[in-house]
Amino acid sequence: MKKIMISFFILLAAAAPLISQNNSSTFRVVLQPAANAKISVNGEKINFRIVKKDNTMAEITFNYKLDTAVFDFTCAGYSAGKFRLQSGKTDYVILNKENSDYRFLSYFKTGIQPKSVTFINNDMVSLPLLDDDHIDVINIKTGERSELSLPPAYAEKKGFVESLVLKKKNELWISQMTTGSAHVFDLTTLKYKKTVDTNAKWSKVLAYNPSMNRVFLTNWESHDISVINPDTYSEEYTIQCFGVPRGIVFSEDNKFAYVCQYYAVVNNKETKGEILKIDLSTNKVVKKFGVPGSQRHMVIIPQKNYLVVSDMGRRTVNIYDLKTDSRIREIAVFNNPNTIAVSPDSNYLYVSCRGPNNPESYLKKGFVMGRIYVIDMNTLKLKEIVEGGNQCTGLDVSPDGRKFVFSDFLDDAIRVYEMK
Repeated sequence: MKKIMISFFILLAAAAPLISQNNSSTFRVVLQPAANAKISVNGEKINFRIVKKDNTMAEITFNYKLDTAVFDFTCAGYSAGKFRLQSGKTDYVILNKENSDYRFLSYFKTGIQPKSVTFINNDMVSLPLLDDDHIDVINIKTGERSELSLPPAYAEKKGFVESLVLKKKNELWISQMTTGSAHVFDLTTLKYKKTVDTNAKWSKVLAYNPSMNRVFLTNWESHDISVINPDTYSEEYTIQCFGVPRGIVFSEDNKFAYVCQYYAVVNNKETKGEILKIDLSTNKVVKKFGVPGSQRHMVIIPQKNYLVVSDMGRRTVNIYDLKTDSRIREIAVFNNPNTIAVSPDSNYLYVSCRGPNNPESYLKKGFVMGRIYVIDMNTLKLKEIVEGGNQCTGLDVSPDGRKFVFSDFLDDAIRVYEMK
């Protein structure tokens, strides 16, 4: 009898944690940074368990007596954060570095491989997906997500790359590299309108020249630029680039195009790319300049007379004087700088850096998270670094300059930050 009683109490003791756990709620959180982080509620320490680790991020779980509560998250070197979490769902907690001028707002999952981010207005962003059959549009204020669908013949080929907001026609244009096409949607209803087919191969970046009323589309494999009439939705002619064209911008008077060469082709051999200056009255390259490398993306800052170019090969951002086309400054950033965006007041430049590639393939997650570099354009010095997720690729700044959004390409997600 005594042995039976002892066995009963042993079983009861073993079951106690389970009984306690059943009376509490389970929370699941993706936390960054996870190392050395602490969680509490009103001073009560919360123990958590790491389920899955991904560089500085980790998926964690813990239990608490309520279904929802405000939890305090702390970590050395980061500002303490209060987050209202709810059990039964996955929440994202991203802590801000101490003394940062930026505050993490939200994290949204997307379709597969968000290649770029473009603000449609202050609240909505367009997200072409490289490995999915549609384009996402997310309201970063409400979290509402819409999928822009296309005719099946295009959708099944995937490969969506860049967006262009054509306010004049109230349209949203999306490039598709696998078909050499640009798809047109109504900017208000987001309904599909039309597809512009070109003779190009592997189309990438869209840009609009208002003086000419033409849309320019850079094409990777055909080494040219398609010039499209947006009123007739037709390709009128192409401009040869003697290599791979990537980013494109126009001079303030719209008479010249500046084009990134990701690499050049000389005597049928690939070599480092330069910046092409094209006279749009003749469609001829009138100048090649810049430090040879892998020119990826560019912006013009008219107020400062700057042309700013990201170079993936050299891991730099280069700033040129548009009066002389000469380089003013080279600023070192992180591995594989992709998209760059300038704030509306021209004071800050944002640079998305994917980080080092996985040795096996850039399509596999690497061993270091990507980063956003913020550069003060008045001093041409680094202002701040914001850590992101796996391969920070797409990037844009809101029209009011208050927020910036970037995509974590291999996490199928975007992050939203705002200035404090």
